[in-house]
Amino acid sequence: MIPLEQQVAPLEESKRLKTLGMPQDTLFAWYREGGPKTGTDEARCNSCHDWQESEYGPTTDKYICAAPTVAELGEMLPAAHYSMRGAPDSEMGAGWFASDGGPTASATEAQARARLLIALVERGVVKWESA
Repeated sequence: MIPLEQQVAPLEESKRLKTLGMPQDTLFAWYREGGPKTGTDEARCNSCHDWQESEYGPTTDKYICAAPTVAELGEMLPAAHYSMRGAPDSEMGAGWFASDGGPTASATEAQARARLLIALVERGVVKWESA
């Protein structure tokens, strides 16, 4: 099974998308685990459904930002923008690439799509109502 952290946008890209105005109503979210009681501040990803009103919900200080899935990111991308996986022996090399995301390979498809979405928002191609 693919770990959840590989199916959602990584923390740094998720935080950047939040800063750019991406709606925060996704299936998963990043939150701080621990805090003052345990002395840790490790970021974790989990389902929003079960804890919207819990100690990790969006209105608490443990909530960091939405963690959009590959599918949710795909829904936000305009037509003709896509992600693809490069083969180790191909001209592109191994890794995930986005149709308009530059030559840098990403570790996961979610990261490739998140980077593409960030680039499109920064260029004004994608706009959210709250942005």
